[in-house]
Amino acid sequence: MKHTQKSSWLQARKWIVASVFIFFYIVSYGHHRLLHFRHLSVADGLSQSTINCILQDSKGYMWFATDDGLDKYDGYKFTVYQNDANDIHSISGNRVMSIVEDREHNFWVATAGAGISKFVTSQEHFVQYLSDKSNKNSLSNNNASSILVDKKGVIWIGTNGGGLNKFNPVTNTFTSYIHQLNVPNSLADNEITCLFEDSRGNIWIGTDNGGLDLFDQARNQFIHYQHNEEQKTSLIHNYVRRVFEDHTGKLWIGTNGGLDCLNEKKNGFIHYQHDLLNPRSIGHNVILSLNEDALGHLWIGTENGGMDVFDGKKFNHYLPDQQDPTSLSSPSVYSIYRDSHQNMWVGTFGGGINWVDSYQKKFNSYHYLPSSLSGLSHNMVNDFSQDAEGLVWVATDGGGINCFDPKKRTFTHYVQNPKNSNSILGNFMTSVLVDDFNNVWTGAWEGGVTKISADRKKFTRYQYTPNQPANAPFHSNYPYSIKKDRKGMIWFGEYGGGLTQYDPKKNSFTSYRHNATDSNSLSSDYIQVVLPDQQGTIWIGTLGDGLTRFTPETNKFIRYYHDDKDKESLTSNDVYSLFEDRKGIIWIGSSGGLNKFDPHTNSFSRYSIQNGLPSNAVMDIQEDTRGNLWISTKKGLCKFNPVTKVLRVYTQEDGLQSNEFNRASLHSATGELYFGGTNGFTVFYPDSIQENPVIPPVYLTDFQIFNKSVQVGGVDSPLQKIIGESTSVTLPHDASVISFEFVALNFTIPQKNKYAYMLEGFDKVWNYVGNNRHVTYTNLDPGTYTFRVKASNNDGIWNEKGTSVQLIIIPPWWKTFWFRIGLIGCIILLVSIWYTVKTNTIRKQNRILENRVLERTHKIEQQKEELAEQRDILSQQKNTIEEKNALLEKSHLLLEQLVEERTEELINKNRRLEQFAFITSHNFRSPVATLLGLCSVFNTEDPADPFNTVIMEKTGEVIHKLDEMIQDLSILLDHQKDAESLYEWVELKSILYDTKILLAEEIQKSGVRIHENLTMSRAYLVPAYIHNIFLNLIGNAIKYRQEDVPLEIHVSSYEDDTTIILIFQDNGSGIDLTTKKNQIFSPFKRFHTHIPGKGIGLYMIKTQVESMRGSIQVESEVNKGTTFTIQLQKKAGMPKETTSVSEQA
Repeated sequence: MKHTQKSSWLQARKWIVASVFIFFYIVSYGHHRLLHFRHLSVADGLSQSTINCILQDSKGYMWFATDDGLDKYDGYKFTVYQNDANDIHSISGNRVMSIVEDREHNFWVATAGAGISKFVTSQEHFVQYLSDKSNKNSLSNNNASSILVDKKGVIWIGTNGGGLNKFNPVTNTFTSYIHQLNVPNSLADNEITCLFEDSRGNIWIGTDNGGLDLFDQARNQFIHYQHNEEQKTSLIHNYVRRVFEDHTGKLWIGTNGGLDCLNEKKNGFIHYQHDLLNPRSIGHNVILSLNEDALGHLWIGTENGGMDVFDGKKFNHYLPDQQDPTSLSSPSVYSIYRDSHQNMWVGTFGGGINWVDSYQKKFNSYHYLPSSLSGLSHNMVNDFSQDAEGLVWVATDGGGINCFDPKKRTFTHYVQNPKNSNSILGNFMTSVLVDDFNNVWTGAWEGGVTKISADRKKFTRYQYTPNQPANAPFHSNYPYSIKKDRKGMIWFGEYGGGLTQYDPKKNSFTSYRHNATDSNSLSSDYIQVVLPDQQGTIWIGTLGDGLTRFTPETNKFIRYYHDDKDKESLTSNDVYSLFEDRKGIIWIGSSGGLNKFDPHTNSFSRYSIQNGLPSNAVMDIQEDTRGNLWISTKKGLCKFNPVTKVLRVYTQEDGLQSNEFNRASLHSATGELYFGGTNGFTVFYPDSIQENPVIPPVYLTDFQIFNKSVQVGGVDSPLQKIIGESTSVTLPHDASVISFEFVALNFTIPQKNKYAYMLEGFDKVWNYVGNNRHVTYTNLDPGTYTFRVKASNNDGIWNEKGTSVQLIIIPPWWKTFWFRIGLIGCIILLVSIWYTVKTNTIRKQNRILENRVLERTHKIEQQKEELAEQRDILSQQKNTIEEKNALLEKSHLLLEQLVEERTEELINKNRRLEQFAFITSHNFRSPVATLLGLCSVFNTEDPADPFNTVIMEKTGEVIHKLDEMIQDLSILLDHQKDAESLYEWVELKSILYDTKILLAEEIQKSGVRIHENLTMSRAYLVPAYIHNIFLNLIGNAIKYRQEDVPLEIHVSSYEDDTTIILIFQDNGSGIDLTTKKNQIFSPFKRFHTHIPGKGIGLYMIKTQVESMRGSIQVESEVNKGTTFTIQLQKKAGMPKETTSVSEQA
């Protein structure tokens, strides 16, 4: 029984002491800098919730040692490294205790029970180092607790049970230092808890039960600092958890008995221990972690005591608070780390990662907390007003009126009590105002107006009733806006009740209502906002009826509306907010954006989402001391400089209550700005909202082929190092789908980082892709490219240099240099063979023709001899002989004419052959010379040279031109053939009709009109030639038309006894015959160089006309038109009539 009573008393005493401590803790809590923690947990990808060690590497990545793996964090995601029993290159164990980076930027990892591992960053694999009892040069124990790389690059490993180890990377061996019973200068304890190197290069070793050791490397011995009960300045406890040196050189030691600071002058320690009766003492005696922030304040992590921040005088405590989502997530803090940008990272037991962003915007937001009796009573905030004591009155939509004490951060609630008339009317508050007498006026939706007296004891109610007298103060129970003018008059904007003025001195009300028959009245009774300006003018914003300006002295209303046709009118007739800046400029927030009123022109300047606003719904406006406007919208808060027009948008990610705001704002007497929204309200000093100046480093994080990450050093892998450290990647041509991932290391709201990339050699400009960090390219041509990426931080500060990697795509064998050279050689050889064969064929045909002429000449001679013999025989028959002689003479003349014609034809063909040979030689000389030149400059030593790609493209163009030239020459040769056997009867109208069909698309596009006058419709000609003549002359007329003159083409045909005449006339661009008349029918001559062509059309027409024993003339004048006249002999192609002498006989 006594035992029970004693136990109960002890328990009660503990509660009493704890209560006293909590009281002093709460009192002192409000007098130091608040820390708002951001959290990372397993829900964000963290492998496990206990964080034993934290490190930022030389690139800027964050590393976390957990009880279930090693985690790498880039601001977006975690990359987790865990042991794989089937992979010797995986980390040796999952319970990671410590991690450091060496001079080569590799990482050394200490694990519990699995030795240490070296992480080779360029290959992304681990090298394991384990204890081997048979090898004295191996690690002394697999329970590695801590690891250190000193300033000389030496690697030190502390173990639990194996003492201290020093690693030699050259010999790959370990030297161990252990506790020896009879050696006083040996290591104090084999259970090592931590290792630390101070600014002077001293190595300090914390042990489990042997206190603190200083290793004298010169003498290879240890100096001991241990607890001594008889010496007050000795180490406070022999279980040393952490050692840390601050910026002043002080050495701090965290133990299981409190915090010690080494006093080297007195060779002793200053003790800091937890005192229940002193709220400014350290929060707990078991110290697990130490570090300091940019202000030089010492951060102390404890076991179950949260975290303390020591400013040199007092300890400020931070503990988990379920009501505060930005509080510490766990009372046990295992690790603390300050990164290169002064962010503070806190690793906890079971609570994951907490971190304080040094560039986090100083927005403080207040939310409704159901369990808090002194917190905000409702999240929907509609209005603010400040009283003479500096208290801020908050109108909530459902929680009544709240009186906020900014110093204590507490709220006093005023709510409706249906049973007590001495309370406010309603809890759904729309507006609140503190008047010059410190009375508080409140407006409630459907409730009317309540005045709370200055002593806060009396509540005066004003309500509208349907049967009230005409001079009643209010005409609705929806007081939407309450404002005070410069004279102390109070103006009420009622939703449905118009405008009401209250004179406090006279205690009288004056109402102003909308009159549909009076344009000088209020524009609408549905008022949303009222603004009395410094000139005494009252501005009224309505719902649906624009803006009204009221001058009380003249009782005059002026209305302003939105006009779709007037860009200087209001952006919308729904007016949400009104504000007058320090210059007296009136700003209007509406559903259509922000408006600036110009009183001189009665016009408005507009600002909308096109100018950078996140939303056109502008809910309220305030001005800071620098003249910037702070604008709340339905999608965030904006800072707008009216002079420079620069606009900056802040969102919930920056710490705002939410992205959606209401018509609630306040500029407090202390300079703070208040903005209310749908999730509480946000308070801040405008000057404290600074931009993040840090330029983020940019890295490539992944390289994929066909959407699969490429393994480093794998079989046929193009990556021998990770993509982030590779300068060049070479790929085969069939790797047609490649992807890059990249990251900017900025931990301050990384979701707001922006990225841009380009592939030099493919993209012409940068691609700005917002926060997208992945890009894919498909079917890239062989060649050399450079992929570049740059990024900005959350506040738009860009790293313009970014990062890059060269990308080389090897061409397939049929696109290689040597294949193309061989192909060029084959083409040249084939062209040479074709030319030789064609030339030999022509020569052979000429020899055959010569033989035919000789044979015919020989036959004529024989006939002549026979005629001579017949003439001798018939000499006696005079009349008959004379007739025969005449016949013979006629036959003789015909035969001679035939011989002359054949001879002339042979001469012409020989001449054309010589001309063809000259043209062929001339036209082949240039491209062949070009090919030889290109071959001479090709870089055979480096086929992948980007210049070779240009050479190959030029070579392809030359070969294409050679092919076209060969086809043109083939056409010319075909026209040299004998046309005698090709004559047929042709219908000219049918030829013209076919031509129109072939040129239908060109005729339709050009709008040409073709007039025909074919008086002779049937002729004996070569159909193919006539078809080509019609097609070329009409096609040329369309091609070389004048763009600004409608094209007219006239096609005519006539005949006489011996001749067929064809005329083609147009009103096109014409040809300058003064300089080009002699060249017009020459091959490969062009007279309109701005229009594509080959220059052989007219030459072929002339050749075809002459083949039909005709002629062609041209008349032309520039910009007036051209006329071609073709004359053809009738029956020129029909066999000639011949009669033998014997038949006549």
